Amino acid sequence: FKSRFPDSTYALDAELNIADAYFRKKDWVLAAETYNLFTRLHPTSEKLDYAYYRAGLSYEKQLPKSIDRDLSSMNQAEENFAMVFRRFPSSPYAEMAKAKYDEIRGRGAKKDMYVGKFYFKNGQYRAAIPRFLEVLQEYPGLGYDEEALERTALAFHKLGEKEKAQGAAQLMQEKFPNSKKTQKVLKKVGVAPAPAPTPAGN
Repeated sequence: FKSRFPDSTYALDAELNIADAYFRKKDWVLAAETYNLFTRLHPTSEKLDYAYYRAGLSYEKQLPKSIDRDLSSMNQAEENFAMVFRRFPSSPYAEMAKAKYDEIRGRGAKKDMYVGKFYFKNGQYRAAIPRFLEVLQEYPGLGYDEEALERTALAFHKLGEKEKAQGAAQLMQEKFPNSKKTQKVLKKVGVAPAPAPTPAGN
């Protein structure tokens, strides 16, 4: 029936049922592949949001619990969840997909910080800097900006690249002017703290 009527509602349901069966069996790889195949073969299906969401879940299930392991399925999970809330904002899965998306991005930032700090701790400052910059550029606003700027400034300082170190410190001052970490970094790299604002009326 499926081969004779590939675009019928029953055939589409059958394809999703196969993917759901893999999902229930916790065969995350086959589940993800089957859901993604559905999205490619049936781009106008009314159940496309469901397929993207379940594909995202299937990729997420493949992620190891520890951030020091391979996170290669993270990008696929992120992309599938993003498809749901961006293309189908009214979908019943949109809110859940956005929450999952944010959660996975947080893991990505945490992974880069972990690797960057490992390099930093071992004196590999040149290798550490791109990791911290990745956090700042790709994962802003997830709670790692201050530390990433701090580590970037200190890494450049360790390498003797004064201007870059001071540039990172000044950006840190702009974003986190009242932080104790900011004051320590400014002092370390030789940047004078910004003057306190003049009270109104003076």
